Amino acid sequence: MCLEQIGRVSALSGDGTAVAVFEGIERSVSLVVLDAEGVPLAPGDWLAAHSGIAVRRLGEDEAAEHLRWRREADGRLP
Repeated sequence: MCLEQIGRVSALSGDGTAVAVFEGIERSVSLVVLDAEGVPLAPGDWLAAHSGIAVRRLGEDEAAEHLRWRREADGRLP
């Protein structure tokens, strides 16, 4: 199972990818889905990604809620 990763955009590369920070680690993500849907992104925006592909933009509150859920779930894992 692939879990959704929540990250904050730190840079747009102009080649259909962005650099985003996921749990303190910078990673490159493809914007192919968001570009196809006409979803604009800017540095500082939050996004959800699956397998290195950004699948949706999140608002600040939604991103905070997802990150809180992740921290709670991680605390319950063996």
